[in-house]
Amino acid sequence: MSPCSLSGSTPDAIMTGEEYMMVQGGTVETTRDMAPTALGAVRLEKRKLRKVLRLADLYFFSVCAMLTFETLGQVSIAGGQALTWIVVCGLTFYLPYALLVAELGAALPVEGGLYAWVKEGVGPYPAALTAFFYWISNPVWLGGIVTTICIGVVQQFIAPLSSKGAQLAFGLVFIWLCVAATVIGLRHGKWLPTVGAWAKVLLVLAFIALALGYVGRQGHVALHLTSLTPSGSVLLLVLPALMFSYLGYELQSSAAEEMTAPRSQVPRSVFASGLTVILGYVGVIAAILAVVPPARLRSIGGLTDAFGIVGGSGGMGGVLIALALLLTYLGTATAWLMGGDRTWAVAGMEGAAPPALGRLSRRFGTPVRVNVLSGLVSSLVFAATLGLSGALADQFSVALGLTVSVSVMSYLSVFPAFLSLRRRRPDLTRPYRVPGGWAGAWAVTLLCEGYALVTVGFALWPPAAGVPASVGRLRFEVIQGSALVLIIAIATVLYGRGRIRGRREGSAREGMDQAIERAPGP
Repeated sequence: MSPCSLSGSTPDAIMTGEEYMMVQGGTVETTRDMAPTALGAVRLEKRKLRKVLRLADLYFFSVCAMLTFETLGQVSIAGGQALTWIVVCGLTFYLPYALLVAELGAALPVEGGLYAWVKEGVGPYPAALTAFFYWISNPVWLGGIVTTICIGVVQQFIAPLSSKGAQLAFGLVFIWLCVAATVIGLRHGKWLPTVGAWAKVLLVLAFIALALGYVGRQGHVALHLTSLTPSGSVLLLVLPALMFSYLGYELQSSAAEEMTAPRSQVPRSVFASGLTVILGYVGVIAAILAVVPPARLRSIGGLTDAFGIVGGSGGMGGVLIALALLLTYLGTATAWLMGGDRTWAVAGMEGAAPPALGRLSRRFGTPVRVNVLSGLVSSLVFAATLGLSGALADQFSVALGLTVSVSVMSYLSVFPAFLSLRRRRPDLTRPYRVPGGWAGAWAVTLLCEGYALVTVGFALWPPAAGVPASVGRLRFEVIQGSALVLIIAIATVLYGRGRIRGRREGSAREGMDQAIERAPGP
């Protein structure tokens, strides 16, 4: 027998193994001498997805993912200039980035988000690198940054975690709670980012209220208007952290085929969540700068230090603040793992990564193997971060540099893919389009790509003030460079292995077209 065709598709790649599944007439049959096309394998996996995401879910998901507290300290060390650069970068990057993603997300509502966009617009190998960078940046960020900050929160508000053993135990528990939330599926797991978003909004409002009361009692503010004057040297110091804070619009599109109406939901969610996030950043950073003297600003402290000043660090109030902060970090980490894991799982389905990673759980509809792998990588990164000499703040700086460079590199092909898709796929239904025709499309692409390239450069080679003294320039660059080379090598090898297993672009492309056609309209 020969492999059957699916809905008019032609047989393409053949999967190996002792027993094969074949899609035929809407049913699934098994046979030992018949292999399905790659399209059939992708269809079988995507049947496990459940359309459970509504507009409100996407809004809270995006707010929780993008309104990040972990980089507030790194941005705030710029003093009053932080506010200036938040506004400038908001107008010249955050807004163009929102316009670009709103069009892409509505035009290509396909599971895997930016992986699908890059594959369609640029090619399979850049898409494979994009998916891997996007995925790996999340466990590195979780293990190297988020858990480090959470340890600082516990130490400041609840109890000292003075020994490395206690810190390691706490961090591992936190990491695997995040992994468990990604495994159980969006039907239930989506509530953690939703609760995290609410906790963030309430914390921001509570902190601003406490800051206003503190300023009223003190009779003065730590922020002076003269400090708002921008300088290029300060921008280069804080740009990586600022850019990292602004990323995440596309995260919701990693679950596009789990949305009830992606063509209409994505643009609305992008603009609503973007407005909430930018107002949140301006409000909370202004409040931090108003109450924290410049000499006391720390890269790792940020909001926790400011809460300690305006509300105190002890008593039940301190414990409640700590629990709320830990909940926000748990929600943020879960949201990013959900999106990154799905992106790489789709790459596995289509042959840009080992096919085993693209298999979804029948019970939960989630890529459990990728979820567990994320937990293992996070745990290793966390243990390695604890092994660095120096204070938590120095460990944080090293992890932040690596995380930002890897994360932003995953976008380097996304922005050109937008222009390419405008030219190559004019047939796509675009419920929303970037205004200004081709001039507008070129403008948003050049702005976003320019910011991404500069950010990667200064994340890999920051100014001297951004290199921890206990680490040193040489060791800092060796860590960054060797990790980056290793990540690219791993992504390339996995891409090659996925291709050898027989996944081909032709069938996957047809599957993408059919997914686009099935997407509900506006």
